[in-house]
Amino acid sequence: MSQELPFEPSGVATKLIDADAHITEPWDLWTERMSKDRWGDLVPAVKWDRDDNRQGWYIGDVRLADLGFSTMFRGPDDKPERLAEISDDIRGTGTRAFYPKSFEEMHPSSWDPRERVRVMTEWGIDAACLFPNLLLFNSRVLEAAGTDALEFSNDMMRAYNDFILDFSQAVPGHIIPLACLPYWDITASVKEAERCAEAGHRGLVMSGYPQIHGAPYLADPHWEQLWSAADSASMPIHFHAGSGDNSAHANDERAQLEGSAVAAARGATEILLSNAVPICDLLASGILPRHPNLKFVSVESGVGWIPFALESLDSHFHRYDVRSHRAEFNLLPSEYFRRQIYTTVWFEKLTPFYIDRVGVDNIMFETDYPHPTCLIEDEIEAAIKHSLGDLDGDLRERILWKNAAELYRL
Repeated sequence: MSQELPFEPSGVATKLIDADAHITEPWDLWTERMSKDRWGDLVPAVKWDRDDNRQGWYIGDVRLADLGFSTMFRGPDDKPERLAEISDDIRGTGTRAFYPKSFEEMHPSSWDPRERVRVMTEWGIDAACLFPNLLLFNSRVLEAAGTDALEFSNDMMRAYNDFILDFSQAVPGHIIPLACLPYWDITASVKEAERCAEAGHRGLVMSGYPQIHGAPYLADPHWEQLWSAADSASMPIHFHAGSGDNSAHANDERAQLEGSAVAAARGATEILLSNAVPICDLLASGILPRHPNLKFVSVESGVGWIPFALESLDSHFHRYDVRSHRAEFNLLPSEYFRRQIYTTVWFEKLTPFYIDRVGVDNIMFETDYPHPTCLIEDEIEAAIKHSLGDLDGDLRERILWKNAAELYRL
């Protein structure tokens, strides 16, 4: 089911690497990969919530997340179908849920590798980066695990990383596996980065807001061994939008005040903009001057805010004479961005202004499938026409696949 878009489908035909798509963690991911003897009922599992009439992820008796908030229904003719019509009944307790209540209602491309590639192939997508559905960024994991929280959460992360590598190897050449870091434990993060680089992962994922999860700010020397490990392994580090605290943007109170449709539109936009802060933190941290070959990706955050952020940082670097205080900054923030940071787009109109200010080599295309804001079916070609239609063929190819192919060493 395609949503209405402010542009029409077209016949754009080219290679396409999806720089941001998501996996819905299957029900047996952790029960098959974590020790029942060691962890007992703490092993993350899917259970039916009788009160809410839907499946959810649990650690013991603690409910971590709903199952299918960010995924697709199994629609007619076995096609992916976008979430049901938004209603002011925010929990969707009517005849059909706001989102899938169970794996039976969910389209299998959300969690099955062959179904994912079948859908990708139908839509002209050659390969895709896969990110988790943000369960792994949930601080309640640590809270629910109790006294053994650190060991448990590290084990949980390793299990996910092994799963996503197996997922990619089931359909060789189509999935770009990215490893999630247990960033709350720097020693474990370094070990996991090194282990996953050797295993075949092509990048690392962590929160751009480690300070709100109990870890130091990005600029803290605490992280230096991680940056060095990622740099040595040529593993780009990804900050995905929404990896901070989203409770201020999306909550039941705001949905009741605004209505669910307005709350969804506003909340989505605020969450997409949330990556502006960690990217500014990164550009001012000194990490990029110390590691000139280390790459970072701002995922699912678009380009519109970037020219302003870079112009403001450059202007204030001059105004406050930053170089006289921090000699390692031998370039301006905008120059470090062009050298080392990527971003992703899926609906914005890329005019020459954005190409000039952000850089054609720094932009990658995404669909965000299967999240509610994603592109599906003919929307993908329509978005390419709308976003990139004014660019010549070489610039279009750089954004659609060449930048990603180079970054992930495909």
